[in-house]
Amino acid sequence: LADPRGFELFSLVAILFCCCLVPLAMTRSTLPAPLQTPRLRLGRLIAVSPLGTIGVFSVGLVNSTFRTVAPVALLDQGLTIAEIAWLMSAFIAGGAVMQFPIGALSDRLSRRTVLLATTTGAIATSFAMSVATGLSPTAIILTGFLFGGFAIPIYSLSVAHANDLAQPDEFVEVAAGLFFVYGIGAMVGPLLGAGAVALLGPQALFWYTSGVHGFFLLFTVYRISRRPRLPTTGREGFVGLIRTSPGIFKLDPRGRERK
Repeated sequence: LADPRGFELFSLVAILFCCCLVPLAMTRSTLPAPLQTPRLRLGRLIAVSPLGTIGVFSVGLVNSTFRTVAPVALLDQGLTIAEIAWLMSAFIAGGAVMQFPIGALSDRLSRRTVLLATTTGAIATSFAMSVATGLSPTAIILTGFLFGGFAIPIYSLSVAHANDLAQPDEFVEVAAGLFFVYGIGAMVGPLLGAGAVALLGPQALFWYTSGVHGFFLLFTVYRISRRPRLPTTGREGFVGLIRTSPGIFKLDPRGRERK
């Protein structure tokens, strides 16, 4: 359609988003009553689930960096724009596909055990991508799919683990706090990742992602040793979550029933 380095494609997407607002603006339906806005208490959030808090922060550090810095780093390593586009699509597709089996597994096992497995998989596939950059484009696209499949679901797993420990009337507050922490990681991550690439070269991107996931892996092991395992009975099922808003938790009837 157009050069991805230009403004045309971004403008087209912006126009489509604006068009989505037209039917909402024309509706005659009565607006719902505004829901109570939760307070943001980071201290309480950390007290409820240190692992969930560090988990979403790690996701912000890694995933935002990969989406923004990886295209530039891989372009320097000789990949074409089309190959990089396929890689980024594979990264997102991997997260969309793998969250279902990973989520189902976390409903049957300890979520912390599944977090250990997915984080280990993210580290392994990150190293595999660093090797695949010297091989064929198909190899790096495949490893990118696997990396997304392990790295992206860590957010939902961390939120699910935090909600397992929170009271029903804290769901919205916890979700808002986790989203805020994720946003901090997403803001800081690209700066750290880009700095690493500028100092050490394109391969530093994979060292960076592996390092962050390695820290989270060690922290998960530490938390497992500090807090007993939660029973799997009576837990709510895993739900894949978007990272753009905690508003979905305001619609959760369990929180309203408790108030």
